[in-house]
Amino acid sequence: MELSAAMELSAPEVQKLFARDADVDAVLATYGEPPQCTGGAPCCMVRTCVSAPRLGCKYAVLGNLIDTFLYRAGMYPGGSLKRYPESRMDAAEFPDIGLKVQDAQQLYSYKNGGDEHMDIRVVSPLKTTKKLPIVVFFHGGGFAVGSALSQLYFRHFRLLAEAWGMEAHVVSPEYRLAPEYPFPHAVYDSYDVFQWLASPESHGVLPPDVADRENIVVAGDSAGGNLTLVLGSLLKDNLRADLAPASPEMQSLKIKALGLFYPAVMLAKPVKSMLENTNGVILKPWQMKWFDMAYLGNGDTKDLKRTDRRVCALNNSLDGLPPVVIASAGKDPLRDESFVLEQCLKSAGIDVVHFTAKSSPHGFLGFGWDKDGKETRDKAFAELVARSRA
Repeated sequence: MELSAAMELSAPEVQKLFARDADVDAVLATYGEPPQCTGGAPCCMVRTCVSAPRLGCKYAVLGNLIDTFLYRAGMYPGGSLKRYPESRMDAAEFPDIGLKVQDAQQLYSYKNGGDEHMDIRVVSPLKTTKKLPIVVFFHGGGFAVGSALSQLYFRHFRLLAEAWGMEAHVVSPEYRLAPEYPFPHAVYDSYDVFQWLASPESHGVLPPDVADRENIVVAGDSAGGNLTLVLGSLLKDNLRADLAPASPEMQSLKIKALGLFYPAVMLAKPVKSMLENTNGVILKPWQMKWFDMAYLGNGDTKDLKRTDRRVCALNNSLDGLPPVVIASAGKDPLRDESFVLEQCLKSAGIDVVHFTAKSSPHGFLGFGWDKDGKETRDKAFAELVARSRA
């Protein structure tokens, strides 16, 4: 995977990009990799829960202020569920909007201690007799924050349902988060939701007569966009998360399209937009650096992991992918990654449509006040709907 000269950063530019992070590196070196809060310490602006890693006192006060503001504004990711339990959206029926929220569970295929089951959130029309498409959505958050069970992502699911005219089921797994559960946990957990859909265990929540498993759209934002592309690549090659051949039951699932919203495709491989948008409203280089370390580690195997197709789908042939819809943000450090992806998809002969919200920051999918972001979101949703109905 080669970057064009217009997008690739030179060595001095990379040094400039991360120059302000020297103090963060010192904190990380002092506390370990990644540091673990043992309780009682102030939470940081990256992760807000009792067991959170933290970047040091320099960010604690600012982090708490931002955390409180975003939560009160209804925009904070589900990583705050432990700190703000009321930000969880419980399973219930909502007659006023015609939706119901159900929760299911699936056994982890990749066990590493802790819980045995993964929660799966399902948002469906309150009443339907039709066989409707399924939208599998992976939440963002740098593989380290976010929750499919949060109020924030319920808003995303509602928007998706509305885009389909309230005639779709939205399914989202509560995949395990780094650094407690680093790569490849998120990939295995994301694959597990497809195994669940292909099994009779899912029929209680999504009966075959109202849920069309041959009409599935897979989508995700930020880190969830990475998982969307990775899972799309595995499924089209009929592979499991461990790269072994998939079970025959998986052949019952048909992916009609992939939707990637400001995706983290290459995982901190420096591009020009990172320098251009180094003071991003939502995402900054030092945060990306921390997310990268939390997910991939900081040891000798880190660079080897970057070559794994399950970390970056561009490490494998893209031939045979379903149509792809990309929505990028102009003020996003990750913006150029979407253009690299678009070039790679076109070179592979994949049907790809790319929209850019030129004035929007990373994360615009959840911003009700961002006109440019809303228009770009609606265009991307409309394309996905069209692909599912084709």
